[in-house]
Amino acid sequence: MISRMLVAAGAVGAFAAPAAAQSFEAEIDCGDVWQQGDSVPFTVRFEEQANQQHVIDVTVTLTRPDGVTNTLVNKTFTLSGNQDRDFTRFINLPNNALLGDYDMRVTADDGALSLSDTCGFDVQ
Repeated sequence: MISRMLVAAGAVGAFAAPAAAQSFEAEIDCGDVWQQGDSVPFTVRFEEQANQQHVIDVTVTLTRPDGVTNTLVNKTFTLSGNQDRDFTRFINLPNNALLGDYDMRVTADDGALSLSDTCGFDVQ
């Protein structure tokens, strides 16, 4: 934290500079109930609101009902000031996919800020 001294009319006081606001957001959207063999969509969204540019490392993982985690997306992209970006991908479930709850996580890291969001869907 940056502290500054203020001298006014012989009085001395200290104040702290305000903390930087979170300048981008990341979220993942999936859900619903699916069957073995279905193609399950998921959408990842990014939003920048502070007119800053970010080089973001993105990872999307899927954890199956048996606890095994696989990386679905691992990429780097640039998010410009006041920009919204999203992408939609599909998970093609095999005909013998495990039944149960699947969890997804997006992690976005620009070196100064690391964010994550989760969602889940069921296979019945």
